[in-house]
Amino acid sequence: MTVNNKDISAELILERAVRHSLLVLSPHARSLVMLLRSLTDKPKKLNDVILECETLRVRCSRLEEVADYLEELGLLERRGDEVALTEDGSELAASIKDVEHEIADLIKMFLEGLSSDFDIYVHLFTGVASIVGVIEGYALGLPLKLILPIHTYLSCLSASALALLARKNKKIIDILEKMFEEISVQGS
Repeated sequence: MTVNNKDISAELILERAVRHSLLVLSPHARSLVMLLRSLTDKPKKLNDVILECETLRVRCSRLEEVADYLEELGLLERRGDEVALTEDGSELAASIKDVEHEIADLIKMFLEGLSSDFDIYVHLFTGVASIVGVIEGYALGLPLKLILPIHTYLSCLSASALALLARKNKKIIDILEKMFEEISVQGS
C-alpha cells in the first residue's frame, strides 16, 4: 500500500520529524545536536549554524556555550571564526547522520510501498539501541550531558517519523498492533 499524496515527500517528512525532535530538547541539548549535525561535512561559522536552526524554525540560543563545551571535551576546535569537529567529534556526528539516513530511507521505502513490516519493527528499536549507546558511552567516560541529548534526539526522531507516516497511512498502526499481538502471544 502506498501513500498517494503528491504533496508529501520523504524530505518534508524527515524535516518535520527533525524539527519536532529538536523542539522537545532543552536549549543546551538542541544547540548540541544542531552543532554536531551541522558540522558533519565541513567547518562553519556559528552564524551559519544559527541560519540552519532558523531554516528549521528552531531556536538555538546556546551555540556559543555548547561550542565551548564541545571544545573542552576535545570534540570541536576553533579555526579562526569557524568551528570544526575533531576526529572524535566527527565520529559522534556521523552516528547521528547514520540514523537520520536510515530513517530517511525508511520513509522513502514506505512512501514507495517497498517497506516490510520488519523494516518498521527495526525502527521501533532505535531508542533501545540508543540506550545501549548511552550506557556504553558513559562506561567509556563520556559525560551524560553529552550523550543523553543525542539519545533523546534519535529516539524522538524515530518516533516522530513513524508518527508522521502513521498520520498519512494507517498501515503503520496495523503493523504495530500486529507486532504487539505477536509479543503478547509469545509472552503468554
